[in-house]
Amino acid sequence: MRRWRILVVLTAALLAVAASGAWAAASAGRPGAGRPPIAAGPEPVIIPAGETLEDDLIVTTDQEVAVHGTLAGDLILLGPEAVITGTVEGDVIGISERVRISGQVLGDVRVLSLDSVVIEGRVGRSALTVSQRAVLSPGAEIGTTWIALSGHAELSGTVRRSLFAAATTFTVAGEVGGDLSIHAYEKARVLPGAVVRGDVVATGAEPPVIDDGASVGEVRFTPSQAEVRPRLSMDGFALGRLAGFAAVGLLVTWLAPGLLSSFHRRLTGHFWATLGAGVGLLAGIPLLALVLMLTVGGIPAALMVLLPLYTAAIYLGQIFVAGWLGHGILARVRGDGRVPRLGAFLLGLVCLTLLTRLPYVRYVGSFLSVSLALGGLGLTMGPWIKRIARED
Repeated sequence: MRRWRILVVLTAALLAVAASGAWAAASAGRPGAGRPPIAAGPEPVIIPAGETLEDDLIVTTDQEVAVHGTLAGDLILLGPEAVITGTVEGDVIGISERVRISGQVLGDVRVLSLDSVVIEGRVGRSALTVSQRAVLSPGAEIGTTWIALSGHAELSGTVRRSLFAAATTFTVAGEVGGDLSIHAYEKARVLPGAVVRGDVVATGAEPPVIDDGASVGEVRFTPSQAEVRPRLSMDGFALGRLAGFAAVGLLVTWLAPGLLSSFHRRLTGHFWATLGAGVGLLAGIPLLALVLMLTVGGIPAALMVLLPLYTAAIYLGQIFVAGWLGHGILARVRGDGRVPRLGAFLLGLVCLTLLTRLPYVRYVGSFLSVSLALGGLGLTMGPWIKRIARED
């Protein structure tokens, strides 16, 4: 129980370090980067037209922040509504109720909005927006790429490079300099006069509507998968994946029996603590990755280190869960405590596959197996890592 609490505390600490790292990455490399950014109080924050603030600005007020002049640094939002009619020479990063940019941001825009993100001016580099509504107005411009995750997205301006959108409804009336990728939509339409200089790559219930008068490249449409039918099925890909999983599992069982035994003892003796730790890691690691991706410097760490390790831990941990499940079943059947490791793994693999593919229970089974995999592997590897560190 104590180690589980320590793991939860470490997860929270990692999130705090990532947040501070985001500020450090944002403020590095400019004059005055050694000074702390300015934190706003409970009053509205306004930079008047004609004035320049030579620093970063962190805004935590519940009132509006308005940049009518020039901010010679980054604007970091933690809750307020933001209006930019002037110039932000750095990035705009954070969480906000609403964001409207009718001026210019010379860096990147990476915001999560509870309502809307409306860009009426110019973004010098890329934009990543997560919101209920996202609009790039006529005459507006994004200098490189735009990633829009939204309920409703509308492009009437210009995206110089590619656009990736996942939106319920999506409309294009402007220009995209590269590929247009749209996914998870119900309705998508490219209006007359719109220009997509690359290809249109779409995944949805039906092909996007390309009106006459629109100029696009090749249209590549992939139908989204239909609802899972209430029956157990195994296609060729699933069988191949199962065979690969079995091969890796047998290899791990043979090469690391000690680690596998430690995992079994942890899961058997501290089942609920392991499950709780796994749920925390299941939610906390993607959140940490999201925090890192809010900064340019953190994107490689999130995409090339954290998320691959997260995926590998889920995969490897489920091998251990299968071995634990099979061991428990065989131990009860035989009654003598002598359980062959390889046979236990194969039996557990069959049971785990059924549990995660049977109709109606597959979602609960998948959640439990992944949570136990992450929690068990995390709590098991902790002492091993400490022991190696002491030996070094």
